[in-house]
Amino acid sequence: MDFPVGKIEPSLGGMLRVIHALKKGKNKFEISPRLKAYFRERLELESYHIDYIMKKSKKIAQIN
Repeated sequence: MDFPVGKIEPSLGGMLRVIHALKKGKNKFEISPRLKAYFRERLELESYHIDYIMKKSKKIAQIN
């Protein structure tokens, strides 16, 4: 995955929020617009980067 190296550390904070929400909501989780805006606007990540974060978060939270 061509993930920007400088964006890894800042994206981990958002990833923690995603994992917590996944564990709390189980399969009913949908990324909040605020968190999506954080990834997209503040970190300037592309959609496929956000999808990658979601995929890895689900794996960590052990939700399929």
